[in-house]
Order: sequence, then C-alpha cells, then structure tokens
Amino acid sequence: MTVTPSANGVALAQKLVGAGITVSNVQFTGGTKAGEESGGTFTSSTNGSKDVGFGSGIILSSGFAKDVVGPNSSGSTTGALTPGSGDMDLDGIVGAGKTKDATILEFDFIPKGNTLKFFYVFSSEEYNEFVNSSFNDVFAFFLNGQNVALIPGTSTPVTINNVNNGKNAGFYIDNTVSPNPRPDIQMDGLTTVLPVVASVNKGQVNHIKLAIADVSDSSLDSAVFIQAGSFASTAPPAKAEPVLFKPYRFIYRAATRTYYGIFNVINVGGNNATGTFQLEFTKTPKGVTVANANGIDPDTHKPFIAFSTHVLPAKKAVRIGVVFRNPFRIPLSTFFRSNNLQMQVMNTDT
Repeated sequence: MTVTPSANGVALAQKLVGAGITVSNVQFTGGTKAGEESGGTFTSSTNGSKDVGFGSGIILSSGFAKDVVGPNSSGSTTGALTPGSGDMDLDGIVGAGKTKDATILEFDFIPKGNTLKFFYVFSSEEYNEFVNSSFNDVFAFFLNGQNVALIPGTSTPVTINNVNNGKNAGFYIDNTVSPNPRPDIQMDGLTTVLPVVASVNKGQVNHIKLAIADVSDSSLDSAVFIQAGSFASTAPPAKAEPVLFKPYRFIYRAATRTYYGIFNVINVGGNNATGTFQLEFTKTPKGVTVANANGIDPDTHKPFIAFSTHVLPAKKAVRIGVVFRNPFRIPLSTFFRSNNLQMQVMNTDT
C-alpha cells in the first residue's frame, strides 16, 4: 500500500465520487500539519488482496494517515491530531464530550438517481483487546443526517463492538493471527469490504458527512477506507418503455377469491433492455392486494413482482404471472379499467 497524506478536502472528494454525482461545498476537518495529515489517498499494488480489499481510494483516520501502512508490526499508533477536537454528531453516538481527534469529510452532492452506493472498510488498532469496552473508536456516514454505515441487511451500525471475532464475524478480518491475512496493513482488525446502499433525493441537493474519531483517549487509532470512484448514483436505464393494459388470459377463482393470469409486458421503446426488472402496481382497486408480490419498493412503498430476462427486445413482450386477491369479487371488466389498476415496469439495474 502506498499512502499520500492530504488535507485537501476537494481532492479527496473528487477521488471518492463516481458516476452520477455532482459535488459542492466540500469541507475537511482533521489533522492538517504537513506529514501528519489525518486524510489521504492510497493505492495498492496487489489490488487490495493484501490490505483493505480494493485497489485505491481515500483514507480518513483518527491518527496520521501514513500510519496505516503495514506490516502489522506495532501494537498501537498514537498520533494526536491538530486541532484534535471531537465531533458533536459522533458524540451523539457514544456520549457527549467523549470523541477526540475527529476527521471529517463532508460535502453537498446532487445525484442523478434515487439510490447512492459506495464501498468501504473500517479498521482499528482497538481490535481485539478493547472489544466491548468504553474505549471503542467511532465512525459514521451521516447521509442527510442519518447514519448509513450499517451491517448489511440490518439497521445495526458497524462498530468495534458489533463486528468482531465474536459478533458478526463473517464481516471481520483478524489481522493479528499468523500469518497475517492482510500483511500490508498496520491495523489489528478490519471489516471485509462493506457496501452502503441508501435512498437519496434524485436531482436535489443532498449532504454526506463521513466522520471518524477516537473515543475517551488518543492512544489507539482507527481508519476508514472508501473505494475510489464508488460514491455513485446513476439514473435507472430508460430503455424499456412497457405497456401493460391488455391482460392475457385472466381467470377468477371463486374458492380463493383471486384473479390469476398473465400480463403482456411490452417493450415499446426503440432499444433492447437488459437486466432485472420489477413490475410495480402503483394503484389497485380498493381492498385488492397482489398475492404473489415479492416485496414493497423502498422508494415508492408499492408492491412489486420481480422478474429478470437476459434481453427484453424492442417492440417485443414477455409474459408475467400475477395473482390478485379480490375479496370483494370486483368484476373483471371493472377490475382492469385503467383508472382502477395502474402499473409500471422499472429496470432496477443501476
């Protein structure tokens, strides 16, 4: 790993952002003394296989960025930052007045899509001795005020106490074992590469605050690595323009009070579409539900049926099976009027 320390917030933000993101109002807080900066960029000659897991990115540390370079030959790093202050938002997680040596990169951004994605690794010299203690360093990614640095598939924040050898161990790498699994990084422990996938306000100004700090003392440092170019939000492809108003062979089953049948999903656009799609029901008659829905869309809060196809050719159709639960026995002719049943298809590959 080669580290280039830097306190240039604009340069760090530009290294971080990728497709579909426009950045403004960048601020960096942390160590700024030459050679002792708490931020920086890094590259890996092994594409991350011997250190954090990806080939390049930025570093935000509660100590000196340069100290993350391995091998893991030291039990601690003790760099104290200038100005070395804490952060109120991080204090809100661990307790007022407990954070020290905070490093923060924050900026406004306008995304092209309604989802933000990026990848990161959290690491610390607090591992493994201080798991479940009061000295655990803290970090968070505050997106529009909410922490989105969460264990995948949960609402649980990524912390030393939540990810370690004894808890959520599948997301943890113990770098103290011999031979060291990540010999080119100094930290005693680190997470696997973790994703952030979060909803944002498409086409509007959003705010991100990437923050890390020591807790209670400055003796042991932590660092978060964020993959270069991964902070991205691309607009969903607009290649498929389906029409769905002509159901194909629907029948009513009185015993279960359901309509069962097939819709023709027709790509009326001029381009082929590939990927994963969801048929979303934006409106159904009162009391009617989608019996075979895969889930609820997190952005629109509407039921959807997921389907995938290698290619949805232009001017062609695929057939999607749908089951509606119809407890009030609404007649088929009324059920399928466009003002009673409304749908759309979205390509969910972004």
